[in-house]
Amino acid sequence: MAGNGKTIEVRELTAKFATDIIGSTAYGLDVNSFKDPNAEFRKYGKMIFYYNTYRSFEMLAIFFLPTIVRLTRIKMFGKEPTDFMRKVFWETLTQRMKSGLKRNDLIDILLELKNNNNNDQDLKDFSKRTKINYLYFIRTFFLIMSNKNRNVISNDKLD
Repeated sequence: MAGNGKTIEVRELTAKFATDIIGSTAYGLDVNSFKDPNAEFRKYGKMIFYYNTYRSFEMLAIFFLPTIVRLTRIKMFGKEPTDFMRKVFWETLTQRMKSGLKRNDLIDILLELKNNNNNDQDLKDFSKRTKINYLYFIRTFFLIMSNKNRNVISNDKLD
């Protein structure tokens, strides 16, 4: 990783680790952000947090002009990340249903829920919230990691 006077970007390191964990536990994917920093899952995950002037106007409309949002179909997290997360979710779900592969992740839990209730509505509802779930996962992960990093930094015995 680093050494010999090299700087470690802890934020980027933590973000890659979080992307790999979330991709694996929530979507059942092997993202490999460390090997491929430009992995699709990482790229679209970063896009959720990207803001420019256009995105600022979209966010303004989402909160203050809901009628315009319905007419223009503005997405809370942007069109590309929304479409990507939904596509990944349904592709993974369909592949798992066909193959019967078990990874003990969120997809398996949802498939079990679907099979027990015989109700596709739960899956559709979850699919609509995939971006929000991604944000919850990433936020929780960063809270844990920042707390751990603070503890390591403030511990004099580790110096």
